[in-house]
Amino acid sequence: MPPSASPAAPQRLNATPRGARLARRLTALQLAAWGHPYDSGVNRTAQQLVAELAANAVTHGRVPGRGLILVSLLALTWGVAERDVGKTVGVELALKEPGL
Repeated sequence: MPPSASPAAPQRLNATPRGARLARRLTALQLAAWGHPYDSGVNRTAQQLVAELAANAVTHGRVPGRGLILVSLLALTWGVAERDVGKTVGVELALKEPGL
């Protein structure tokens, strides 16, 4: 994934159900801090993307799951970078809701 000039909030989390819940919660909090309220489309979409990616990591580990189809539909771009230990997964999404 190429580096982006957009805001980012990297976090290292365990591939467990607890880590997946924490990922979604941290996403909601960070987007709210960036001016996208919890009930905004951007915040909801980001939470859904993070939830699908985290659930995929917990459930499938190295094998892509069906949630990645949803990620492909909701994200502008997404990708995976292999690391010495584990992987880094990232997504980009539009900060404006369609039609606004």
